[in-house]
Amino acid sequence: MKLPKTIHATFSARTAHLLDRIALDSGDQSLTFAELDERSTRIAGYLRGHGVRRGDRVGLFSQRSIDAVAALLGILKAGAAYVPFDPAYPAKLLGFMHDDCAPALMLVEPSLLASGTDPFWTGPGHDLRAVAQGTETPPHAAAPLPETGPDDLAYVMYTSGST
Repeated sequence: MKLPKTIHATFSARTAHLLDRIALDSGDQSLTFAELDERSTRIAGYLRGHGVRRGDRVGLFSQRSIDAVAALLGILKAGAAYVPFDPAYPAKLLGFMHDDCAPALMLVEPSLLASGTDPFWTGPGHDLRAVAQGTETPPHAAAPLPETGPDDLAYVMYTSGST
């Protein structure tokens, strides 16, 4: 019996057939499947170099963007689950979410902090854009990417509280 694949394994399998085709297009930027796969693998290596392990949760404080999609795949490749922190949520809810799920690391869109938003977490916020583009390197050599399966946690979702 063939086991179901993970999200990132399914993506990588499709990428092999679509290398030069556009995977993401945001109007001012686009990535091919090969570029998205490379960027997400770079993010996974960065996370592993910062000690993120299989089963950890990684916070993602970002608007919708190409880098956010690459981060989602990278977090899964690192064996972790992603926790999206919606910038539109109230600070009190964001703080509760962070305390409740205790992410091992926060990937942050720098423009959100530059706009005056107070961090709702303690510790560093890792610059999502710099990590995605490879200008930020981890302090340690990246551990190999872990084997993951369909029963591993993929994400932790919170609602705004209105439902």
